[in-house]
This record gives sequence, structure tokens and C-alpha cells, in this order.
Amino acid sequence: MPVIRIDRLVPDDRGEVVLFDDSHIGTVVVESDRPVLERGRVRRHRTDGGDDVSGWNFVRFADGPTLYYPPHLTLTVVEPEGDRRA
Repeated sequence: MPVIRIDRLVPDDRGEVVLFDDSHIGTVVVESDRPVLERGRVRRHRTDGGDDVSGWNFVRFADGPTLYYPPHLTLTVVEPEGDRRA
């Protein structure tokens, strides 16, 4: 299962990142030492990049980005294990 470090993501000007699941991975793990402020489902929203994420799930991090991901994708947030800077 893919692991993504939150500090490796590059948000747009509004602090948003869109995670696509074109490969149908199903589950993604996000490592973050920033607490999650909010989780939910977007009613209607289009990112600065033009991505329509209406109906998608989101997770908003303290002092960090908001990640949008499709409803069929499971996103798990964990604290980093040690210092695995790869």
C-alpha cells in the first residue's frame, strides 16, 4: 500500500492537493506529524487547478494542506515512524 509523506505534497495557492486513484489502489497511507483538523465530504467544489472534487472526501491538516480524494479510496493518516526521509 502506498505511503505518502504530507511534507512531500505540493499544494496549490489555496493549500489544496487532489489525490487521484486511476490505478484503483484502494488504500493510501499519509504520514503526517500535523494533526487532522477536519474530515468530511465535499458538496460542491472546484480547485484552482480546475479539478471538480464535488462528492469527494477531504482531510484538512493543521498548518498544512487539504487533501481531496475519491470516495472509493481509503485514506489513513499515521504519524511518521522515526526519520525515514526518502
